[in-house]
Amino acid sequence: MKTRLPSVRSKIGHRRPQFLEKNSWRDAAGGTHSKMEEPMASNAASGPVVALDSGKVRGISQEGTEVFRGIPYAAPPLGPLRWRPPQAAISWQGIRTADEFGPACFQSDVPFTPPVNGTSEDCLTINVWRPYGSQRTKRPVMVFIPGGGFFNGGSGTLLYDGTPFANAGILFVSFNYRLGRFGFFAHPSLTQAHTNEPLGNYGFMDQIAALRWVKRNISAFGGDPENVTICGESAGARSVAAMLIAPQARGLFQKAILQSSTHGMHREPPLHHQAGVARTGESLGEAFLEHFRLGQLDAAGLRALPGETIVSGLGQNSPQRTTFAGPMIDGKIMTDSFGRAFEKGAFSPVPIIVGTTDYEARVFLGGIDLEGLLGSLGANREPLLRAFESLYPEPERAARLLTEALYYEPTRAVARSFAKLRQPVYSYRFSYRAYALRAKIAGALHASELPFMLDNLSQTPATSMGADWTSTLFNEPLTFTDDDRKMAKAMNGYWINFVKTGDPNGCGLPQWTASSTEPNAIMNFNESGAITESDRTTARLDMFEFANRAHRT
Repeated sequence: MKTRLPSVRSKIGHRRPQFLEKNSWRDAAGGTHSKMEEPMASNAASGPVVALDSGKVRGISQEGTEVFRGIPYAAPPLGPLRWRPPQAAISWQGIRTADEFGPACFQSDVPFTPPVNGTSEDCLTINVWRPYGSQRTKRPVMVFIPGGGFFNGGSGTLLYDGTPFANAGILFVSFNYRLGRFGFFAHPSLTQAHTNEPLGNYGFMDQIAALRWVKRNISAFGGDPENVTICGESAGARSVAAMLIAPQARGLFQKAILQSSTHGMHREPPLHHQAGVARTGESLGEAFLEHFRLGQLDAAGLRALPGETIVSGLGQNSPQRTTFAGPMIDGKIMTDSFGRAFEKGAFSPVPIIVGTTDYEARVFLGGIDLEGLLGSLGANREPLLRAFESLYPEPERAARLLTEALYYEPTRAVARSFAKLRQPVYSYRFSYRAYALRAKIAGALHASELPFMLDNLSQTPATSMGADWTSTLFNEPLTFTDDDRKMAKAMNGYWINFVKTGDPNGCGLPQWTASSTEPNAIMNFNESGAITESDRTTARLDMFEFANRAHRT
């Protein structure tokens, strides 16, 4: 089986991130230049005002909705608060203007949906969209966690606009969290300095803090803190998985949606050094210092490192990403790997939607050990190779095989774990391609469902529809057809229904059969419409399961 396919390369121009200069954390935490201490708008706007536990905020009204952007949900994680659990947001007097997104976490790559307000280490802000006049209601809430591989991305992008959900009577919430080594980092010096607090997974700690903020404050916006759905795509879906597993997140949400995650195929490293374990969070932290010749540093020395140094080697194609741990088994928040936790039933039992696109792995071919995967298949290797040779032309085979192995089968395993606990499970596969792209790409790529799920086609850059992912030059803006818009309305409608009731079905939509009642049932969003069918890949997934279970247990 030949796999000579180009690796993913970003053609997006880089924009220098906005980073706070050394020692400017003092200003950010309480000085006159901090957004938290800006002069408050008292008579410049007539937007809606909401009283929160840290102060009042004024939003803006647009398109029949009210939007509040860039609200701090925790203190700036700067200076002595770098690599510490998030602290309470600093209160303010007067009314804070909440009309602009906060910056995303400082990062080296510009993601395919660039943040509109730049990047900074001071990034812990949250956004809320609500229907106009929601003050005295108890509306359902959707909290969206953006993806980006845990090293780039952010909530402040046009694609993640929450207006369609707000127009449907839902409060839509998004937020930024710490990324890269700011969000996922361990080192023996930090362990020695902070023996009694959670370590390593600071990005997950931020997510828990954001969910706690929602629990405390969403009723002030007219939301129901007892009807919260968390939703994420890619690393956002792995974040949802982390929230399902974390004991600290229990009771902070009632439903979950996981889109395009490889939860269960990663062996998350333990945080601390262990005998016989070469790859740990602490060893990767030490490798980072060694690789960039930073010497031996104590906790204060680590916190004094420039931000540019901390994000070094975290580009999309950088080989130095091997010095980045990502999520770790820390014993407090992540008590086990994703795969083992789901296998053992050690998670919050809630209704879920879970699924993938049909051509996920095409964008990651350059970074996947295909031969290693094939070697793990044992006696199933040759039957699987013959099956893919008969089904797909050579240019597609590697991506199709990896998509089924790394996405379809782990997703099915998660669905089965929730079904075992008698929770409603709705499985899907997104294989729809926008009409303008059908002659250019063979399937629905990673993240290409997002503009349809969010019903934000008008806000969609070509890159998020597969243009840049495939290394194909799409210089013209995308034009969408009525069929494209119908698919967006349908998919968005299912998500809206699920957020409201825990069941995606509703008036005017084809029936979506739960895979918790019919084990192989999936909703296929394809170019013929939305169709519930029996999963045609079941026999192949059974063969992949044999190899994948070795990674999960």
